[in-house]
Amino acid sequence: MPGTNRVVMFVAFDRNDSGEAVAAFMPRQAIDEAEAVHAVEILGGRHAGAVAWRRDSFPAVGEIGEPDVIAERGSIGDFG
Repeated sequence: MPGTNRVVMFVAFDRNDSGEAVAAFMPRQAIDEAEAVHAVEILGGRHAGAVAWRRDSFPAVGEIGEPDVIAERGSIGDFG
C-alpha cells in the first residue's frame, strides 16, 4: 500500500524478583527481518527470552498496525 512504512523491532527479557518476564532494554529497531531474527537467537541464549516483530504504519491516515511476531525464544513479556 502506498505510504506504508514497516518497522522491524526486537527486545530481550529478564525475570524480575517475582519471576515475571520484563524487558531488559527498550525495544531496538533492526535493519531487516534477518537481523532481528539473528538478534533473537543470540539474546534468547543470554536472557530469559527474546522476541522480534514487524509492524506496518500508515502515516497518511495516522494508523499503526498490530505487531506481527517473526521470531520468539524463551519467556517473553509485554512488548511493542
